[in-house]
Amino acid sequence: DIAPIVRERIILSRPMKPLCDKNCKGLCPKCGINRNFQECDCTDDDFDERWEKLLKLKESDRGN
Repeated sequence: DIAPIVRERIILSRPMKPLCDKNCKGLCPKCGINRNFQECDCTDDDFDERWEKLLKLKESDRGN
């Protein structure tokens, strides 16, 4: 039965961020405003602290 493999391949072939066209700015992930028509005051600089150790590892790797 190859159905699970085919299903997985189909799902993985779909874009992670579906857009209406290549110039689409999408929706703001915080407030949901359509960025094609309006701008919001939300910032994209939020940092998930769970990634901090990996960031430090990457920075220490650059020093070597």
